[in-house]
Order: sequence, then structure tokens, then C-alpha cells
Amino acid sequence: MLIKDYIRLGRISIKSRKKSTRNTVRGIAFGLIVLVPVIYFTMAFYIGLLGAVNATRGVACFSFATVGRESEEGAAVDESDHILLGRTEYNRMYAEIGNTVEEVIYNEYYELIVRNVNDGAYAVLDGAEENVFYAPSGGGSEKGVVYLNALVKIVESGRTGKNVIPAGLNADLESEGKRFLRAGEGFSQDARGQVLIGETLAAAMGFAPEEAVGKPFSVFAYGGGEPEDAVEVVAGFTVAGVISEEYFLLGDKNKTEQDAQVWLSGDSVYEETDGGLVTKYLPDVTRRYEYTSSGTEQVVHETHYPRDMRQMEAEAKAEKFFFPAMTVMDFFGYNTPDDVLKPVATLTVQCKDYAAATAVAAILNRGYDRLTKQQNALLEDHSDRFAGSLYVNLSILHRTGKYVMTVLYTFGGIVLLATLLNLYNSVNYSVQVRRNYIGMMRAIGARKSLLPKLYFVEILLIFARSAPWVLAFGGAISYGIKALIDYAFSVANTLFSGIVIGIKFGYFFLALAVVLALAFFVAWLFSRVACLPVTRKPVLEVLSDEK
Repeated sequence: MLIKDYIRLGRISIKSRKKSTRNTVRGIAFGLIVLVPVIYFTMAFYIGLLGAVNATRGVACFSFATVGRESEEGAAVDESDHILLGRTEYNRMYAEIGNTVEEVIYNEYYELIVRNVNDGAYAVLDGAEENVFYAPSGGGSEKGVVYLNALVKIVESGRTGKNVIPAGLNADLESEGKRFLRAGEGFSQDARGQVLIGETLAAAMGFAPEEAVGKPFSVFAYGGGEPEDAVEVVAGFTVAGVISEEYFLLGDKNKTEQDAQVWLSGDSVYEETDGGLVTKYLPDVTRRYEYTSSGTEQVVHETHYPRDMRQMEAEAKAEKFFFPAMTVMDFFGYNTPDDVLKPVATLTVQCKDYAAATAVAAILNRGYDRLTKQQNALLEDHSDRFAGSLYVNLSILHRTGKYVMTVLYTFGGIVLLATLLNLYNSVNYSVQVRRNYIGMMRAIGARKSLLPKLYFVEILLIFARSAPWVLAFGGAISYGIKALIDYAFSVANTLFSGIVIGIKFGYFFLALAVVLALAFFVAWLFSRVACLPVTRKPVLEVLSDEK
């Protein structure tokens, strides 16, 4: 038989039971009108929206505080409620490289002790001296503006050029025609005595980025003392590169807006010992508790140098090493077993994509959850501790989308199941009332494979009758979903750091393709199942069965 013959017979069959067919078509139309928008929303959200999110690599970049490499301590919480993840999470991040994580960058931060906004430290660039270090509240906080601060950042040894920041942040900058380094090549392979400075700091000292490269740069700090007593913590380091303001303006979405304006390589900080890398000129800083005259307990930090501090300062200067003088600097530290404070490590973790980032976030959340429960602070999500605002807002959106889809698929699934049951009953009834007719067809030589084909085409014709309703109402609902979501994103644009986010209506046609494939599968399955009683039995038994 030709295809047109199957179609003609199918139409005759449908016409013979017009009323029941009409009800079946309406039921199928209603079910598909519900199903198509649900599939559209799923595809537009997971494929389109998350695809756009993955194009912004910085979304999957995390930064968090943990114990440093000089300690085997577990997680710790200090008296100011700062939470440090422990060795478990520290090691797990490195273990995830090649799986969910692309790279992990180890950093440490020191902070110059600054008083009266910007009094307590100054920089010298090629002989030009300026007070360019500001206390945390003194530099300003207006969005879209890069402010100076009092931080010194230590980047792990071996990081050269633009690789001192994650590949994802570099990719985001380059996608917009920007770059991490405004001038210079960055740290070389042996970066001892080299420094990176921010474009904002260079400008504050009267230098263009290109002019600053190659010049000697020093940092003097005197904390609460007098300028003439200043300690040279960075002594004549060569400016190897100038960090562009564009990096800092990646902003809170990547936790870069408050990053340090002075970066040193680990080559200028650490030395190799039998116990691994240690900070060469870091004195022993111990913490003890004492009571004031009023009976209040207070923390006292004591600094112990193995020899004269000024002598060590001169040695560090001669060797081109960073000199972290704890009389004029500070660091966020944690106690080792011998009660010596060590700098906290800041791990910057670049995940492969948003899906990988959610898996890494789950690891970190478990670590934070374990610690906060010890303080009776039961928080379910701690992503604001390690992720930028963009990831935090997108993760909220993602969870909300999953809840919405759960509801939609539950409702749509019930409607679709009821619709399919109605369709099957209709087809099965058609087979049962034509048993004698089918038996005679087989008696005169019709093959068993012919009968399912007849009902396969008939079911497809029923689906086809519902198509105009599905296209009209399913398309309208899908477009309404798109318009509503696009409007919501436009209103909440600031929550996504200016990134243009929307969903494409083109996924509606993919949703139709999925439904079409489903229709063919249902027609194939139902036609065969419904015809089993009349194709497996002998011809005489089929003819002898009552209607």
C-alpha cells in the first residue's frame, strides 16, 4: 500500500467515530499546549540561558580564605567571626584540577597599617614620593570607580605574565577587547625583585602606565610611628607590569574591585626549606590573652624577630625580598599548634563552567556549613563568602527555575498522562470494534505488519488535527514566558552586573520538534500495543471473538 492509501483509510476511520475523535483531539491539544511551553522553558533556560552564563567565565571563579600551606591545621574560626576552610577543602580543590576545576591560584594578603585615611605608608616610584595607601574606609566605594587601598598581594611562584589571574577572568577581559596588563609583560619566570602595580596607583603618582614600567618602586610604612622611622617593606623592586583599571572594574561580580594595587611574586617572599615553602622574613607572631584593669579579656599580639629588625630589613633589601615588618603591617592570620600566627591563604579557583562551579560550591558549602553549625548558625547557602554577586544571583535564579520546572513538569505530566490514556483507549476501542473486519483482512492475505501501520497513520492524523491549536496557544504561552523573563531580567539588570541576559524564542521550534518526535513514538507504541490481540492470535480465533 502507498502512503496515500494509509492516509485515506485513516481519515475514513476517524470520520466514522467523529464525536469521540473530536474529544480526543481536544484532549491532546490541551495536553500539548501545556507540554510545549514547559519544554520550551526548559530548553531556553538550561541550554540558552546557562549557555550565555558560561560565556562569562568569571561566573565560575571563586575566591575564599583557608589555612595556608605552612599549616596542617584543620578549619578554624577566629574571634572576629572570620571563617577559614580547613585542609580538607584546601586539598580537595587541588584534587579537583582536571575534573571540575581548571586551576587553583594561591595568594596571600598583607595590609599596611594606615591611620587618618592615608597616613602611615607611602610609595616611591622612580624618586616620586606619594601617600597612595588608604585605610579600608578611606579609598571610597562608589561603583565603577577604582580606589586605592593598603593591601599587598602575594602571588604564588611560577605565575608569569597575565597568568597571575585565572584564565576565566582573562577570557572575560579579552572578550570585551580589554586586557589584564595595561603595560609591561608581567612577572618573568624568575620574578624576585619584580612588582606589579595598579594603573590607578601609577596615575596617583603621576605616571602613565608605559612610563612606570621598568622603574624602581618602593613601599615605606611607619604605621602609628613617624615617617622618619619608616620600614622599607618593598625595596626598589622593578615594575614588571601595570594592572589595568579594567581588571578592577570587573567588580563585585568577580570580587576584584577591592583587590590590591601592589602585587609581588612568591619568588620575592618564600624560600624553600625541608618543610616546604615558608615566608623568609616573617617574624614569629604569637597571640596571648590578658585582662584589662576593668576585667575585660583582650587579645595581645607579640612579634619576635630572631635578630635585629633593621639588620633583617637591610638583608631583605639586598636580596630583593619582601620584608613583612609586623610593626607596620598586619595580616589576617590563624593559630598553628605552637600558637604562632601565619597568614591566611586565599585560594582563587577557576571552575570549568557553571555546572562545575555548582559542584565545587557544594563542596565549599559543606565546609562552611560544618563550621557555622558549631556556632549554631544554620545557614544553607554560603556562596556569598566565596563567590561574586553574579554567581550568587544566578544560583538563586537557577534554584528558582528548578522549582518552577518541577511544578510545571508535575502538572504537565499529569495532563499528558491523562491525554495519552484517553488516546490509547480511543485506539484500543477502535481495534476491538473492528475485530471481524481485521480478521477478514488477515484471512484474505493481509500481513500482520500492515495493521499497526494503519493505526500508526490514524494516530498521527489525530495529532495533526491538534497542531493548529498547539501552534497558536502553545506559541502564545511560550512567547509570553519569554517576554516575562526578559522583562524581569531588564528590571533586575543590576543584579547581574550589567550582563545582558535573555532567552531566545527559537527554542520554541526545538520544543515543537521534541513534541513531534514524541508524537511519532506514541503513535508507533500505541499502534503496536493496541493491535497485539489481533495480530498474535490465529485468524480463526480473531474471527470467532465477539465484538
